[in-house]
Amino acid sequence: MTALNAVLFPVVAAALVYLGVIAVAAVVLALRAGGRRDDEPERIERAVSRFTIPVSVVSPVRRLSEIGPALQALTHLTYPELELIVIVSGTDGAEFQPLMAEWQLDAKEFFYRQTIATGDVRRIYRSNRDSRVLFVDKVQGGRADALNCGANIARFRYLAVIDPGIAFEDDALLRLMAAPLRDPGAVLAAAAHVERLDTIGRLRSARALMDSRLFWRHRSRALGSAGLVFAWRRDVVLDARGFSAAALDPESDLLRRAVIAVSSQGAPARIHREVEIFGTATPPRFGSGHGDSLRRAWARLSELQLLSPLGLAAFGAKAVAWRLASTILTPLALLAFVAGSSLAAYNGAISWSAWTATLAMLSLGWATTTTAALLMRGVSAGAPSERETLRLVAAAPLELVAGRLWQSRR
Repeated sequence: MTALNAVLFPVVAAALVYLGVIAVAAVVLALRAGGRRDDEPERIERAVSRFTIPVSVVSPVRRLSEIGPALQALTHLTYPELELIVIVSGTDGAEFQPLMAEWQLDAKEFFYRQTIATGDVRRIYRSNRDSRVLFVDKVQGGRADALNCGANIARFRYLAVIDPGIAFEDDALLRLMAAPLRDPGAVLAAAAHVERLDTIGRLRSARALMDSRLFWRHRSRALGSAGLVFAWRRDVVLDARGFSAAALDPESDLLRRAVIAVSSQGAPARIHREVEIFGTATPPRFGSGHGDSLRRAWARLSELQLLSPLGLAAFGAKAVAWRLASTILTPLALLAFVAGSSLAAYNGAISWSAWTATLAMLSLGWATTTTAALLMRGVSAGAPSERETLRLVAAAPLELVAGRLWQSRR
């Protein structure tokens, strides 16, 4: 027992010091950024222009009940030229009939190059109600397969992936495309945040937004994370052989692979990560059913690929260190602190009351950084009300425990 405790105390102490440094750094940086809204970032003129690059919007659908409201919102996007590709997987003919009547669908002979291998496409329909709308009826194959199908069929240079269930303003796509329209040759992809509206999701969304504002907005090659909407240069998606079905987050995985591939060829490779909100979503988030614990652990370990010479050259040592600290070191430090202090209490090295106090201290430290994130979120458009902010601050100390339960049902 004594030997075990001799190992446990340094591990717990190191984890506590690491977590404390991370928390203090986050709070200090947030306070330095200030509780004010930054100047409006440079954006394109939002007027309709014939020179605006057309965009193919792909929306993968898992339930037919999602289509109506989602497609209505997409058709209201104030973007000069776009096509809307709705990928419907694994439905039977009877389920599809109401859609055919509502959107006045006609089956079309549609020829396209299947650059990326996907599940079979059974039929493609064009809407007579809105000629920009295509429905693709295909066999079940998962989210990545649906996105690859959309990339094959898309006609335009840029490909935006917008899931059903996201509520957004009519100019959201114009804001997302601001950076690609300024420099289409160098910008491989642009991303903007989707804010979750449930309590735990909103706390995590605030932390992700703070992460972008404090670090990724200053990097030309931002790494992906959960809760982002992406607009891709289509040739980059095709050259990378599409989205991986094995990845927990296909878009973040593709981003990493694409930047490394393009950078290794010496070509310009910018990833723009917008610090504003693209839209909001209520749980469950689409595609969230993939997330079992083993796959999440594997997804974290896959981040170690960034330590390769190509990864370091593509993103830079500082960006890689920041990414690995947030995705690997911080979860490991949390695990080491909780497991180590629990074993110490079980062995009698510390009392259970002291163990409870240490966990409370950890939760409060975590809540401090979350509160700093809410401070920064509070100066952006669409911020929660004062009452809602106070409720979120009160819930922040419970995030560590409740967050694990929230994640386990995803």
